[in-house]
Amino acid sequence: LIAASTHTRAIVALCGWSYVLGFKANVRPTGSRVRLLKSAVRLDMERFWSQECIDSTMPVSDLPVEESLIRGESVVVIPGVATDLECRDLVKLCSQEASQYWEKRAAFGLPAEQLVRMPCMSAGVRTQLAGEDYQTLLPLEADEIAETVLKRAMTFIEEDFPRLKRKLFGAGSKTICDMYKDGELEFSTREPAVNVYAPDGDFPAHKDHKSITVLIPLSSNDDFIGGGTGFWPQGSEIAWRPSMVLRPEPGTAMLFCGQVQHSGIPIESGERVVFVASFSPHSIEALKYTGTRGRKARRLPRE
Repeated sequence: LIAASTHTRAIVALCGWSYVLGFKANVRPTGSRVRLLKSAVRLDMERFWSQECIDSTMPVSDLPVEESLIRGESVVVIPGVATDLECRDLVKLCSQEASQYWEKRAAFGLPAEQLVRMPCMSAGVRTQLAGEDYQTLLPLEADEIAETVLKRAMTFIEEDFPRLKRKLFGAGSKTICDMYKDGELEFSTREPAVNVYAPDGDFPAHKDHKSITVLIPLSSNDDFIGGGTGFWPQGSEIAWRPSMVLRPEPGTAMLFCGQVQHSGIPIESGERVVFVASFSPHSIEALKYTGTRGRKARRLPRE
């Protein structure tokens, strides 16, 4: 594993776009490091994750990746969290639902919207109970796929970043998936969800104020021009361009913590589809890791 990791880092240092044992990762020589997934070893798979430093002028910290994530200094990129088939099915189903939503608005003479946010069924129920509204829900088949992908991402966090799990979700024997099943997680408003971006669609810079965010592009980068997810270093001015923009391959999960400023970059043409879930345990202890410092987080739609 050490030899494989060293070889991989050498490839990353030579070129920005690298094919590493079968997957394509958007990485930079000064701010990336690549590691083999522990679950990949257990499953006899060749899959790696990379750690991307948000401040592109700085090298990757020598801190453990979990500490770097909690400090809001980096993003962890994990290819293959959603399969190609899952991505294609979600894009097809959600694109159709978005088209129907846009057609209905046009029929009633309502102004066009460049972003359609589709909460999963459970998120839709929570939204209504909170006295809020949503545009349209995920289709049932898409909801089932999204649920599977979310649980897979939770399992990766659990198995490959155990220190992160202990710090953000407690040291008990209960898994994150079990906490989710038992209703012990709090999600951002209208999440988990799938966002569909039309031309000129974007999402302003914001912080999620949750323990962790899982953001997974579903559509191919060939399906749109522009786009991507922009990130800003801690304390930087939003007026400036993001320090880092990631456009990973479909099915690749980006993990980052709640105090990270990020945005959905506008697309110029085509259509961009992403899955997003930002969540924390129902625990006061977790607040110190979410960037809220004890205050109530703003309830806004999330990228």
